[in-house]
Amino acid sequence: MRRMFRICGRFPAGQPLSEQIWWSGGVCLEVGDEILAIYFPVINSANLRQLYDGDGRDGYLSRITFQFDIRRLNPVNLLSMLGL
Repeated sequence: MRRMFRICGRFPAGQPLSEQIWWSGGVCLEVGDEILAIYFPVINSANLRQLYDGDGRDGYLSRITFQFDIRRLNPVNLLSMLGL
């Protein structure tokens, strides 16, 4: 299943608002009843891009993230799939 995603965070006051709000948006690919989600960023805030560039993540592949939700795994079904 594909869907759009957006992530937004705000950091403590004391800086201009444009430096307090960090955001990213793109496409999410979900696999297996939301057990695995892969996030492909399409657009990021300027401060997040600067963080990625300064951290050595200047290539697109290094900015792709994922989520693995083991709580959604059903141990009974997993054992059955493995033949145990």
